[in-house]
This record gives sequence, structure tokens and C-alpha cells, in this order.
Amino acid sequence: MVIFKVLLVASLCIYQGNAKCPDRNLIQCETNDNCVEISLICDGVTNCDDNSDEERSLCDVWATKKCYTGTFTCNKGGKWSCLSPKEYCEESNPPCDDKAERLCQMLLDGRLEPHDEIVLRTSVDYAEISGKEFLEKVNVTIEHPDCPHLYTRVGDHCLSIFFFGLVNWGEARAFCKMNGGDLLTFQDGFQNFYEIVRHLRKHDITSDLWIGGAVRNKTWTWVDGNPIELGTPYWSLRMNPDCNHLNQSVSCNEHCHRYLQRPRKPTVGMCTALNFENFFYMSDEDCLAKRSPLCVAGKEPSERA
Repeated sequence: MVIFKVLLVASLCIYQGNAKCPDRNLIQCETNDNCVEISLICDGVTNCDDNSDEERSLCDVWATKKCYTGTFTCNKGGKWSCLSPKEYCEESNPPCDDKAERLCQMLLDGRLEPHDEIVLRTSVDYAEISGKEFLEKVNVTIEHPDCPHLYTRVGDHCLSIFFFGLVNWGEARAFCKMNGGDLLTFQDGFQNFYEIVRHLRKHDITSDLWIGGAVRNKTWTWVDGNPIELGTPYWSLRMNPDCNHLNQSVSCNEHCHRYLQRPRKPTVGMCTALNFENFFYMSDEDCLAKRSPLCVAGKEPSERA
């Protein structure tokens, strides 16, 4: 009987230690079972005896998310709204693009914590989802039955889109050569360029990719020594400080055109990459910056059966 009473008391203590606040609009203080309204977190007034509702690291993040009293800002595809914490953190709804995962984990746990001490319980789930997405991308970037190992088929070429590797331009070229190829060049017509860009965008590749162009003897050349064509359709649009006039047979007015598709002037980078932020148009980049290799195999793909 004594043992039973001890176990009962112990179970009650454990239950009380893990007790949640009776209302979904309340959350427990960090070091005791006192509850405070969620709308009062980081309002400049201490409501918890341990000051956990005004803890600095938590409030620094809370302030950036706060919309109006008791709500968070939510950005979905560029559209902003104010949501209650429950709506903001609801897993069944499409998540906000700027979702603060740690704040949602703290609200789910029902106890205040310093922001940098909040443990994401769902991190393993996210990692597994990321792993599945990674495999899907691998199948369209470095694997294909028509191509050598580490290459996939895009149009008439075998390419290695090594999106998960980050190296400088020289290292990227060495990697390609090590695998029987070289950095990709665009010398066989713009159709090849369009096919590759469509492939990258279709499969959600977001890496910047090194290709085989660089400045040699003050001239933009491909790795085989041939000159790189400047302008449409390959290069990113750049603003040029000089005034340029379009070639027109008939012109009523002289207009100054400051945008050109070409490397930046004066030169900023000496090596070429396909830049994700510029819709995979060619960009002049610092040769020692970290980008992903985009290789082309030395042997053309075999015909499909």
C-alpha cells in the first residue's frame, strides 16, 4: 500500500511537471508551470517570474514575425497576411514561405524557451523529405542508361549536372576532365542552350553552374580557344554606364540604351557560369567563387533502343 501511494504521488508530480496550459492561447513559462497569454510574449512587460516571456534571443525573432497583437506575418507567394499562431503553424495548410520553424516548435511544445535552445522535433522528417527530393534530382542530373557514369542525357549530349558539389572554376574543370569530359560550352547553336536551361528549370535545380568560358588574353574564349559570342541569347542583361545606340535604318529620335547582354563592364569576374538568379543566363563570375560543375561527356550518347 505504501509503495502504491509513493507511485501515485510520483505519477502526479510527473503529470504536473508536464502539464499543459488549459487554453490554447496560453503557454507555460520556461522554469515553472505558470501560464501566460501568447499575445503577451515580448510585449515589453514581464509576465513570467523567470522573465522567459521577455528573453532576448526569443524576442529578437518574435519581433520580426509580429504582425499585430497575437498574430504573425505570413508570406505566401509574395502575398502578406496576419495569422494567429495556430493558423501560422498549422501543418495541414500550405506553409508560409517565411515560416519560423523554431517558434512553431516552441508553441507546439507549449513551453517558453530561448530561441537558440529550441530543438526542432521534426528535423528528421524534413531531412528524409530532403533526401527523397535529392534522389529525384540525382536521377535527372547524373544518371542515364545512354550515358557514362555520373552523366545524364539532355538533348543530344551527356551532361553531368553536379548540383550538390561546390568548387571553384579550375576545380570544376579538373572534376570534369577526371570523369572523361570538360566544362560545357555553347558552340553548337542556341537550341542546345535552351534545352539545358529548360531541363534545369523543369527539375528545380537552383545551383549556379560553372561552364567552360573564361577571359584569356583579354578575350572571352571557350576552353578550346574559340571566342565566346557576346549578346543574345546567352548572356545576362547588364546595365552599362556608356550610352549605346541601337542600329536602326530609320530613327526619328536618338535614344540612349544602357542595357546590354554581355559581361559586366568593367570586368568583375573572369569565368563563366549559368546564374540561377538570372534565369540561368551566362554570367561573369569570380573564378575562385564556389559553384557547381556542369560537364559534358567527351563521347556522345548512344541511340535509344
